[in-house]
Amino acid sequence: MGGDATSKIQSALQQNSNLSGVTVSTDAKGNIELSGTANSSQDRKEAVRIAKDNANGKKVKDHIKVSGSANNNNSSNPMSH
Repeated sequence: MGGDATSKIQSALQQNSNLSGVTVSTDAKGNIELSGTANSSQDRKEAVRIAKDNANGKKVKDHIKVSGSANNNNSSNPMSH
């Protein structure tokens, strides 16, 4: 049944082009895991909301990284001179 929720979440995420970098999987316990990248923290929150709405009571684990976020203070860019 976990696969059902996973495919439901994945297709819901694909409806939003901002969330195309987010992937859905399940862990050994059947919990939903979100990974990949989102364009903003707002998109990340939206992906988590969609997952929770479609998770059928399963736990949702958020491993999504936010890409290109200028306000992400804990990642410094070693390439900038």
